[in-house]
Amino acid sequence: MRAKARRLAAPGPDPRILPYGTPAISYLLALAMFAGLMLCARAVNAPPLPGENLGFPTGYAPPPGAVRLVQAKLLGEVLGPPGGACMLEEEALRIGGGSFSVLASRPDGVVLSWAGASTAAASPCPAGVPLLLPLVAYRTVLGWLPVSSDRR
Repeated sequence: MRAKARRLAAPGPDPRILPYGTPAISYLLALAMFAGLMLCARAVNAPPLPGENLGFPTGYAPPPGAVRLVQAKLLGEVLGPPGGACMLEEEALRIGGGSFSVLASRPDGVVLSWAGASTAAASPCPAGVPLLLPLVAYRTVLGWLPVSSDRR
């Protein structure tokens, strides 16, 4: 007896694969990774919170190199319009010491208050007056903070 020959047929389409050949799970994973990266970028670039302090201990010598300056705008009040300009100099902040306190975050920058020694040799920022720094300049000043040996 001869066995009946089976007719071969092509398998039906896989329901997990989209019509153009890419599995749907790939798109879901890519979307989830994109959302995760966007959340991380937002957390890293978040503006500072009011009440944060940036301390410059006295006596830290600045690293050798060019003098780095940042321009700040003087404010009459925290939410007021920007007025005249003053300078923040890395060398003066490191040698004289003092601290910044974050008063507010605004769309045009960060409002800080300085308490300490002179902030620059020419046109220093007065202590206790609200200062407006653009977010890029604020991040520059964060880079000037001395790193203690236990954080290296």
